[in-house]
Amino acid sequence: MIDIRTAGLASLGAIAPSAPRRSTAETSNDSSFGDLIAAGLRDTTRSVNAAESAAISGLTGAMPVQEVVSTVMGAEQKLQLAVSVRDKIVAAYLEVSRMQI
Repeated sequence: MIDIRTAGLASLGAIAPSAPRRSTAETSNDSSFGDLIAAGLRDTTRSVNAAESAAISGLTGAMPVQEVVSTVMGAEQKLQLAVSVRDKIVAAYLEVSRMQI
C-alpha cells in the first residue's frame, strides 16, 4: 500500500531548476533603486490600464467574465504592492528625518 503523505515526495529529487540563479549583484549592475521603483510603477500602471480595458470589454461582451476578473485581480494585487512599498518608503523617510545628527 502506498503512503499518501510521502508518495509525491519521491519524484521531487528529479526536478531540476530551469535556469541557474544569479545573485542580485550580477543582475542589477546598472539599475538603481529609483530605476527599480520606476519600472515597478510603469508595470503597475500598465496593469491597471489593462484591467480598465478588460472591464470595458467585459461590459460589452467582448471578453469572458473569468478573464476580466483575472485581469482586474492581478491589477489589484500589483496596486496593493505599490501602495505597501510606498508606505514603507514613507515610513523609512520619516524615521531618517527623526534621527538626531
